[in-house]
Amino acid sequence: MAIALDLERGSEFGAAAVTACLKEHVDWLRSWYTGKLLLYSNGNYLKNYILDKCGLDIWLSDPDDNDDLSLYNPVILQSSWTTAIPGVPDPTTDYDEFVGDEVQCYQYFNADEPEPPEPEDEMDLTKVKAARDAFVEIYTKADVAAKQLEEFIAEHEGEPKPPPPPPPPPVPPVPADVHNFKIAPAEDKARANARFIKGYNAAVPPRPMFEIWPSDSSLASERQQFNDGAIVKVTGGIWKGDSGVSCYELYDPDSKLKFKPLYIRKDDGGLID
Repeated sequence: MAIALDLERGSEFGAAAVTACLKEHVDWLRSWYTGKLLLYSNGNYLKNYILDKCGLDIWLSDPDDNDDLSLYNPVILQSSWTTAIPGVPDPTTDYDEFVGDEVQCYQYFNADEPEPPEPEDEMDLTKVKAARDAFVEIYTKADVAAKQLEEFIAEHEGEPKPPPPPPPPPVPPVPADVHNFKIAPAEDKARANARFIKGYNAAVPPRPMFEIWPSDSSLASERQQFNDGAIVKVTGGIWKGDSGVSCYELYDPDSKLKFKPLYIRKDDGGLID
């Protein structure tokens, strides 16, 4: 048994890339296969694009009078790729020749010479005709399928491609008065609560009345809280509220707040920039 690597494409990538591709596949095959490897390619690629044949014997594709066989020392030559098979329409069968005699061919492929054929029984024309009809049916169906694909391509070729998706919306700029605020809860607590404006007092001018969101009596799991040492962003202005409570408004570009607007007490930390 032998494995042949067919390399007749990729010239647009250059000789170095073609050679690297061949070496990568040869190394991979040799990592698990110990049998014979052949390189199947044509004279153009062997001369101009395959810089290193990796020690492989050559199976020369489509040789012509311009090919100097001494450059490749091929072991197999492709003589035809349209050899006719009786009863099969549109033949596309390869025909290749081993460079040497029959004994050398068997030795090269480590094959045993065939034993003399046993005398054949009388030919059963019924089986031959059935095999022929089966081949004809297969090729006929394949030909019909190929024509249907060609019609589909011709029908849809040239159709406009769908427009590309719109670009993502631009990220809004950060306002100039946004600052970093480091949480340090008052009264030696572990967390600071976000607050909202529940209403305004009767002072002149009226001042906002801040309450823990969603209420002073809410459970901790329901609140918007920040751990000691956390960094949040706030706008620069201070809201002076009822009972001497002053707050910064929390800046929330990523919509992480449970409610808007929310505030943090000035006494629950401090600006760090």
